[in-house]
Amino acid sequence: MKPAQLTFYFLFLFILIADIMLMLTHADQYRYFTKPLLVPMLLLSLILGTPKSKHAKSKMLIILALIFCFMGDLLLLFEQYDIIYFQLGLAAFLIGHVFYIIFFTRIKPFAKETALFTFLCGIGILAYIIFILVMLWRTLAKEQLELPVALYAFTIGLLLLSTLNLLTNRRMRNISWSYFIPGAAFFVLSDSILAWNKFYSIVSHANVLIIITYAIAQFLLVAGASRFLKKA
Repeated sequence: MKPAQLTFYFLFLFILIADIMLMLTHADQYRYFTKPLLVPMLLLSLILGTPKSKHAKSKMLIILALIFCFMGDLLLLFEQYDIIYFQLGLAAFLIGHVFYIIFFTRIKPFAKETALFTFLCGIGILAYIIFILVMLWRTLAKEQLELPVALYAFTIGLLLLSTLNLLTNRRMRNISWSYFIPGAAFFVLSDSILAWNKFYSIVSHANVLIIITYAIAQFLLVAGASRFLKKA
């Protein structure tokens, strides 16, 4: 691992700890300076850690995914002022997930030969998404957010499915199990906590749980992508 990449990983961890401490001490007004810095640290680690990657298009997809996630982080900081910021933040993250999905499906497209595996994984993911949406639907309907939240939920479900699909590629199994699959799963978990806390029932220390699971998700996806981009 390059020293510059390791430096930005440590900065990412330092900023994450600072962000959590601000939440625990109820100094949320200062999170405008910490939370938006998380994704840029990972973005810089990716760029500096893979300067000569032969996978230029795949690298650009990850960069775009992180840029839109950064935009989502910024917009969600202002959601308490107007619901439009939540909607725009949701849209930014959705686009970011689409770039992640394209990145994974470039590595290993969905194929007829592995259709049964994909179907079984898809059924499990779909069942979970439907359960969450059913539980949240009444509140979503009141706020007229059924369509955007449902679209986002199915998109992040597809993100998880696209990482599971990598298991059908022998050369990608190690990276998939170690980075991509848990990264996508933590993204689903983070968004599930956020949605449950916002639209169904208050979750104790929700903001802390959300940022920790989100940070783990982004770190694993970027670290895995960096390993892939270093491959010949």
